[in-house]
Amino acid sequence: MSYGTGVPNAVIIDNHRQSGVNISTISTCANCHNNSVNSGFAYSENATVGHYATKTALIGTQDCTTCHKDSVNGTKWGNALDPANSGTFPHSIANTPKEDCYACHNSAVNFHNVSLAKPQLEQSPVLTAIRHGYHGTKKIDASVISSGSHNSQACENCHAGATDTNMNTYSFASDPAKTCTTCHTVAEHNQNGQDVTTPLASCTTCHSNGGMYLTNSGTNGSSSAINHYIKDVTNMASLPYQHSGTINTSNCIVCHNGAYTGNVSWGTPVNISTSPKRAHPETRQNNATSVIMTVQSQALHR
Repeated sequence: MSYGTGVPNAVIIDNHRQSGVNISTISTCANCHNNSVNSGFAYSENATVGHYATKTALIGTQDCTTCHKDSVNGTKWGNALDPANSGTFPHSIANTPKEDCYACHNSAVNFHNVSLAKPQLEQSPVLTAIRHGYHGTKKIDASVISSGSHNSQACENCHAGATDTNMNTYSFASDPAKTCTTCHTVAEHNQNGQDVTTPLASCTTCHSNGGMYLTNSGTNGSSSAINHYIKDVTNMASLPYQHSGTINTSNCIVCHNGAYTGNVSWGTPVNISTSPKRAHPETRQNNATSVIMTVQSQALHR
């Protein structure tokens, strides 16, 4: 049976066949198309399909999960494998939506279409997200992580033991993620600041607030998984650095004698106008403007 030369008026079959353009199968055309023949005769597979094939009992091939996440369909239609059990690249979970398949493999009018792709592992930040994110219950929203500040990082950058093939056995408990300061050198406004320490606030305390990360549908998407969706909120081209997050960090008063003073979500910033260490009465309303102009020469973490 030909894979299609377009003559006479034959449909070209590019993918989901033996020696496919991008996606190959171990099954022949006849293995699947014998499920949709109009004949009671038992000729060879190829002969039966070639003479009696119909479209009446074919399955919808726009949805990868029809076969790849349904073991009954998978067995009937060419022994399609569950990608979670792939020896090369284990990925997907029980309720993976077809849209997540399309994120890497592209969508197509049917699964024989040439537009379907099999991307290289090292070429896609989305694949990095899927490789890591579908482990256990910590599902990563692959459609969002590729737009985050850490989109160019591989799982191994934070989880040293994570690999392409160990997602079924990998444990976060035995391989905890590296902390923010492993990569980010932050001099001030952190728990180990040189002069300005924040004993009640870690990086996550502030960066898990709304406006600091991308909206997502991942499990734990607004707490411990915040690193996957963090925004690049600092404009380093300006002096002082400007901030596009929830607060303007070049204005100290916002937290230390303003709207966020004492707010637990922002590390419980002290009110410096009444600080027991050194009260700053000049930061009260009448004098605040001059103080703001002075402190704006410094950025939050510098």
